[in-house]
Amino acid sequence: MYKKTIISLVVVCFLLTMIVLGVSIAFGITNRQANAENERISNDLENVYKRNYYELSYELSNAGDSLNKLLVTASPSLQQKLLTDFSDETASAVICLSILTDTSSNGEKTVAFINKAGDYAKSLNYKLALGKALSNEDKDNLTSIYNAIISINQSLSEISDKIEDNYKFLDVLNTENDLVVGFLNNIEVDIKYPSLIYDGPFSDALEEKKPSLTGNELDAEKALQEAKSYMPMECELEKCAENSGDIPTYVFVTKNLESPYYVSVAKNGGWLVSITSNITSDENNCSEEEAVKVANDYLLRLGITDMEAVWVSDYNSIYFINFVYKQNDVLAYPDMIKIKVSAKDKAIVGVEALNYIYNHNERQLQEVKVSKEEAEKKVESIEVEAVRLAIIPSGGGSEQLCWEVAGKANEDYYFIYISAESGEEVEVFRVVDSEQGKLLI
Repeated sequence: MYKKTIISLVVVCFLLTMIVLGVSIAFGITNRQANAENERISNDLENVYKRNYYELSYELSNAGDSLNKLLVTASPSLQQKLLTDFSDETASAVICLSILTDTSSNGEKTVAFINKAGDYAKSLNYKLALGKALSNEDKDNLTSIYNAIISINQSLSEISDKIEDNYKFLDVLNTENDLVVGFLNNIEVDIKYPSLIYDGPFSDALEEKKPSLTGNELDAEKALQEAKSYMPMECELEKCAENSGDIPTYVFVTKNLESPYYVSVAKNGGWLVSITSNITSDENNCSEEEAVKVANDYLLRLGITDMEAVWVSDYNSIYFINFVYKQNDVLAYPDMIKIKVSAKDKAIVGVEALNYIYNHNERQLQEVKVSKEEAEKKVESIEVEAVRLAIIPSGGGSEQLCWEVAGKANEDYYFIYISAESGEEVEVFRVVDSEQGKLLI
């Protein structure tokens, strides 16, 4: 009897040991899978930061070169080209710097400066297009901007060796060891812009502009629920970052998708700021019309109504679609939402709603003093195909009501904007077919 009891106890202990061992192995496998997924997400984020750092250095170096050449050339046509190059290079640099400096107030200051510099260049380009010459004051301002860009480039150069030496952005992000924040703390950018000649969208008046759409502050859990409702598919999300700025946001990342999506939600009001992904497409299985319908249905599901697609381009089988708000048959271009749709499977792969958050409101529409027919006569150089009323930004945070006249001249397609109050031509864009799809210049 005693031996049987001993044998029974041994068997029970053996079985319990096997059960514990089995549970441990299963837990270990699950834990390794979770660790592997977390490591993959971390690697993806690290690569995003590294890529944007090197692109920032590249674009600002080119911006400095463009200004250097601009300051020594007297040819108006070459000045226009270099000003256009500089505007494009600063726009790219701003995107990179915004990603690298999530919560740094110094980052916001430098982003604002580079934005101002790029838009100041655009205003000078417009001046040249009117047949005017750059004044001595213009050249002095450009020299000041050039010196500031050189200062930023020198600071970037000083930290480049350390960044190449096994530097991990995620490990030091927004800490005292963050080299990017350190370089921003070491530069002082204080350029004074003459208000009479600067008419870009980042003037001092606009710096003080607050988002039009706001609301009560949400905690991370409520923002997570909002983020899930914005996703174009069922998925699990987890918080991966918080950003400060004019629109403080929570950033969430998908947990169960092969290619991660990142969702930014405004802390105040829970508005969708953006959805980003690195998804590419190598097939084209849907038409432009189908892509627009997919994007429009998505907006309707979110409760965003009265939006109209005003621009569609196809680049590498990804449709880029711009929607703007329509009030009483008038397009409000400042209230824009951009959506990316994969032509492979009609999936929403990107959303950007920052302009909509800043500008959306019901406007008191201006009186139309110039008729549709009068606007058409202003652009007799093109074969008019469509004319409609539109609200466009006009600098300094202001807006103006215009007639949008679209049509062809030779093989080119144009959008020309005629003030509905004065009849003056205030803007013109030419559509260019390129390797990047259709572009407006």
